[in-house]
Amino acid sequence: QGPELSDLEQAQCLDLVRAGAAGAQFVVASGSLPPGVPSDWYQRIADVCEDVGTPLILDTSGGGLTHVKSGVFLLKPSIRELRECVGQELRTEAEQLAAAHDLIGCGVSQAVLVSLGGDGALLATPGHSQRFSAVQVQAGSGVGAGDAMVAAIAVGRTRGWPLNKSVRFGIAAGAAMLLTPGTATCTRPDVERFFEAVAEPVDIAAGEG
Repeated sequence: QGPELSDLEQAQCLDLVRAGAAGAQFVVASGSLPPGVPSDWYQRIADVCEDVGTPLILDTSGGGLTHVKSGVFLLKPSIRELRECVGQELRTEAEQLAAAHDLIGCGVSQAVLVSLGGDGALLATPGHSQRFSAVQVQAGSGVGAGDAMVAAIAVGRTRGWPLNKSVRFGIAAGAAMLLTPGTATCTRPDVERFFEAVAEPVDIAAGEG
């Protein structure tokens, strides 16, 4: 869980985020909240990013996710995290996309990327839905696959790529992590090799699924 953060330390963190965000192309916030931090911590991060005009990519769960109400550029929940967030089973693709679009409609995020593990991912943007296939690799430890996915998406966006191309890059990075033992990081050649293998996304019509 990490150490408990005092009020002073929390204030210092927000000050550092504000200073860093002011000169950044993106801010990535991820992980669970440490002891002592209020449940709306990521909303405070989102408020800082919105205030300085820097897009926020957020990957979290539990109370850290349910207390976010606005200001996120890209939200990346797993299907389990999305279910917990909305309090529904979300058994079908249509229900999953509807929940993602509800978060957009409520102003929580401009886009929602639902990671489905071996089943790929779903991307919801205003008025648009896309399905991404996974890269078929032999399952490894999987530790850090979600983090690698988010990192690669951020890299793609800093290169000026559209969001769907950046998501394909993220899927490639997540797949490359499955080749690594334990907590080892993936390699650039593996990511680039898988990137070439990631198919273009499929557009999903409203009501499909």
